[in-house]
Amino acid sequence: MKRTVIFIMILAAMSVAVNAQFFVEGNMGASFNSGNSIYLKVSPSMGYRLNDQIAAGAKASFVRKKEKIKIPDRFMRDAEEWEVREPEWSLAVFGRYNVLGSKKISFLVECSAYYSEYSLIYKEEAISISETTWSTIGVKMSPLVTYDFSEKFSFVASCDFLSLDLSSETENNKLTGFIVKRNHFGFTGQSTLFRYLQDIRIGVIYHFNKSSK
Repeated sequence: MKRTVIFIMILAAMSVAVNAQFFVEGNMGASFNSGNSIYLKVSPSMGYRLNDQIAAGAKASFVRKKEKIKIPDRFMRDAEEWEVREPEWSLAVFGRYNVLGSKKISFLVECSAYYSEYSLIYKEEAISISETTWSTIGVKMSPLVTYDFSEKFSFVASCDFLSLDLSSETENNKLTGFIVKRNHFGFTGQSTLFRYLQDIRIGVIYHFNKSSK
């Protein structure tokens, strides 16, 4: 099932490149903290404008997060240093509809089908203490805003906490073999203001041959 979904996404990504209304889009993020934590994220997209109202395409996201933490032993004496890794990736195909637009600003709705994997790995001296992976397949509807600041370039902003999500998730603890499956329907809102701010993403779109509105 996973291979079929990924294969369909690759075909969709290849098919959008055959017409002049092609566009590419992406955003990046990075943070470093004194060698104790690293966060890198790259989210490229490609798409095809069917007309001024409708676009379709494919996108991917890759996240690398690593952090060093100190855990005291059971006698609360010398702390042991653990390494926490949180690799994550996702692939999706999407369709967008321009709900309301002017010469510069457009409000869009994006519907996407996606597959993602997120892992949480604890290591001590390069030995895995715990490793759990969450695999998710689903569909999502999200609001977008774009701003054309030139003929070829636009800003795009999205808010994941306003996204409506229908998905199936599989949790797999690779050390114990414990597997749990869950279904989810609802908004993908986070629990704190900081996490809400993390869900706001701003990227840049380059239009190869954008038609006038």
